[in-house]
Parts: sequence; structure tokens; C-alpha cells
Amino acid sequence: GAFNFAQTNLASTPGAITTTAVNVPAPATPTAIAVSTLGTAVTLTETPVSGFALTGASCIDANSATTGNINPVGTLSGNVLSISASAVRAGAALTCSFTNTKSIDLRQVLGKVFTDNGAGGGTANDGVLNGMEEPLAGRSMRLTDCAVGVLDSTSTDSSGGYVLNVPTTVVLGTGLCVDEDRKQTETSTGASVGAVGLPSGVATTTAGSTYRYTRGDGTATSNRISFVFNGTNHIDLNFGEVKDSTFAASLALSGLPLSTLSYPHVFTAGTKGTVVFSITSSAATPAMTGWSEKIFFDALCEGRVLPGAQQLYPGAAGTSLTVTAGDKICIVVQQFIPSNASIGSKNLIVVEARFDYAGANPTLTSSYMLNDNSSVGDAALELVKEVRNVTQSSVKFEHTNQAKSGDVLEYRLSYANNAAVPIRNLVINDSVPSYSAFISAAQDVTPSTLTGCMKSTPANPLPAAEVDCAVTQTVGGKGPLQWRFVGALNPADRGSVLFRVKVD
Repeated sequence: GAFNFAQTNLASTPGAITTTAVNVPAPATPTAIAVSTLGTAVTLTETPVSGFALTGASCIDANSATTGNINPVGTLSGNVLSISASAVRAGAALTCSFTNTKSIDLRQVLGKVFTDNGAGGGTANDGVLNGMEEPLAGRSMRLTDCAVGVLDSTSTDSSGGYVLNVPTTVVLGTGLCVDEDRKQTETSTGASVGAVGLPSGVATTTAGSTYRYTRGDGTATSNRISFVFNGTNHIDLNFGEVKDSTFAASLALSGLPLSTLSYPHVFTAGTKGTVVFSITSSAATPAMTGWSEKIFFDALCEGRVLPGAQQLYPGAAGTSLTVTAGDKICIVVQQFIPSNASIGSKNLIVVEARFDYAGANPTLTSSYMLNDNSSVGDAALELVKEVRNVTQSSVKFEHTNQAKSGDVLEYRLSYANNAAVPIRNLVINDSVPSYSAFISAAQDVTPSTLTGCMKSTPANPLPAAEVDCAVTQTVGGKGPLQWRFVGALNPADRGSVLFRVKVD
């Protein structure tokens, strides 16, 4: 057949493409056409051809490594392929392909599964493939009779696309369902037919058919779009997914009466939305009044409450923070221990991060819980250990990190005096991780009342003489680390020491 096109924002209109055999277009390599205006969307509209249906279209940027475009580029709605303004960049070399299927083959259901996080100017959580939202490959798809009968099955390809064949035994008017297996580490945000969103649980009519999307919440293993077979094909039945957010990690600390314990936590967003932090329960053993909690925003992710830090709880009802996919929100939960708490007393609090998905229809909320367990003991010193990957240019210290062979990791040990009296002769001990080699050890932040610091490392292991903490030492080796301070750590004072290692 001969296929013609209309366009917007191109210097000229593409010539007709003629096919004489399957996957044999003429010309095989059409003439390249320049865009008229960079940063402005481009559309390509295929003129319908009798006996054929447009079943797919997308573009590949041959220069994606330099332009930053994520392949495939473009969104097909009806017979219009739209390339977003953000993808029309200097240096881009886009080759667009249109797939047309003969009517005799049009007993198919087609669509895509994609990450619905709003990447590249898209709209997050709306169930509609837009912007530069990435495809999800390897997702199991099934065409069923909406009961127990599986009519066809497949997996999504590298473009996130799937094709399910409708058996010839299925007649016009038969009820059908497309089921998408969902992962328990993801949240299903929505679905669509082309650019038309399908709110969960609502019948939506588009392209001459009525579709109903059912979101698989909780322990459900699949999402579903149900419809009545139109006798030919159903195109662009798309499913949106996002990664679950994470909230880490539950902790346990000990302190003296009248002291305050600090619990650092990190919330990482899987998509766009708002998060509200709160304490949902506080249970003291034995039961007593006086335990109290606050939550502060830790803007620098340092694991401590800085002067002027925003108090998130208790606070104005619904105090929320706005995030997008990949954003990290650091908080510090403070637990005050009352004066009447005896040695051995405990208080267990449940910290909640309630996440509302922006743009979801109907509304969608997830709740993430952590337990902070406080006990009363005679240990006055609080220690917190964090790490960052220097080789990968990590700026923030976190409680966990990832590294590969040859990477340099920097650890920070933060200490604080939770007692009502000074701590003298402070000694901090740690060791080089078994999978790494020693590089350096030093002071970081030191209160003025600690007037001296001596260290022992794999470069001068005990019983060898200690050296000043400012001394540069020989690299290499494994074993214990020790920082010994002269002076006193006063009540509520805090500081930190650092050491670096290289991963084997």
C-alpha cells in the first residue's frame, strides 16, 4: 500500500511510503527533513489506508547518548505520532517508524507498560504515556475471558509493547480482559487507551468501545482492562506503574532520663507526590507519662537537628513536603526520655510516612512505617554511623550505600552526650570493613572542650604509639580504628570523626 503523511514543525512534508511486501518500504531510507523550530513539538499524521490499520509508531534518536533523549521517542494517539517539545533538541537524529497491519490480521490487542513517573515533562501517575516516561520490558500480559480462560499470553518487549492475538473462536461482542501481572515492589497508578485516561473502577468510552480499568491494589497480583470485543482490534491499551517509595530504617537507641535521642531516617520517593510524617503510636513499658516525640526536617541529611530546622511533627495539620521521583527527604525523630523513667524502661514509637500520589485518579495513597525503640540505660554516649561514596561523587552521608571494586567510601561516626554530666576520656572505636583497605582517619567536627585527639589505625596498630589525629598515614591494611580524645564532652554536645577505605 501507499502511505501518506501530514506534519507540523517540519521544513517539508514527508513523501509517500509504498510497501510491496511485509517490512519492505520504498524508499528504504527516506530523505531526512529538518525541524523548523527547536524546542517545539513535532507531529506526523498518517492518512488512513483502506485495508490497513495503524498499530504502532515511534521514533529512535540515533544521537540519544549526547542529546539525552530516551528511546523510543514519541507518543501515538489514533493516527497522530507526537514528539514532545523536550525531545526536539539540537543534535537529535530521529528515525520514525509506522507499523500498519492488514485487516485480515486485525484480531489483536496492543499496548504498552511504562513507568508513570512524569519523566521528561510527562504527567506523573495519570496512567497516560507522555513526556519521556520509560518503557517497562519483560512484563507478563494475558488476554482472558475475564474468568479462568487464558486466550493468549506474552511479555512486553524492550519498548514496553505487547501484542495479544484474539482467537478466531471469539466473536463480536464477547467480553475480554487484558491482565498485566504487577510487581509487589511497584504501585499501579493507572491505565489509558491512547491519550484517554481510564480511572480505576469507572467505565470510559473512547474509540468506539467502552473500557474499565481495575487497579490491582495490595496483594492483588494483576491489573486489568476489560472491554467488549469489537470484531477487529483494540489499540493502545496502556498500563502505568511506578516504583514504590522507601522509608529507612527502624532503629534502637538508649539514653538516660532527661536526655533526648535522635533517630535519622530517609524517605526516597518513587514518583511525584506529597509526603507527611507523623508518630502514629507511642507505647511505654512500663506505662508512664512524660515520653514525647518531635520530627524535624533534616535539609542537609546530616542525621541531626540543625538550628532553625523545620518542625514537621507535631505541627500544622497535614504539614507536607512535595517530591518527585528519586527525591530524598531526610528527617530526624527526637525522643525525649522523662525524668521518672527508670533504668530498663522502654518506649516504642511507630513513625509513618504517608505518601499521596500527585495526579492519580482516583486518589492513591501509600503508608510506610518504621519502629524506633528507645530504652533507658546508663550508657550516656550516642553513636551514629553513616557512609558516602566519594568515587561516585556522593555528597550526602547515608546509613547505606552501594559501591563497586575500586570505589572510595568515607564513613562518618557521629557522637553525642545524652547524659546530664560531662563524658571524660572519650574513646571512639571502629574497624576497617573486611572487604576494603584503609586510606585515612581524621577528626571532623570536634567540640572546643575536647582539646586533643590521638588515633590508632592499621598504619600504627596498638600497641604501637598513637599519633595525632591530623597526621597523614600510610595507605593500606585492615584492622581496628581508634580515636582517643583529651578533655570533656559536655551534656548535649556532639561531634564526629571520619575514615576512608578503598573497596577491594
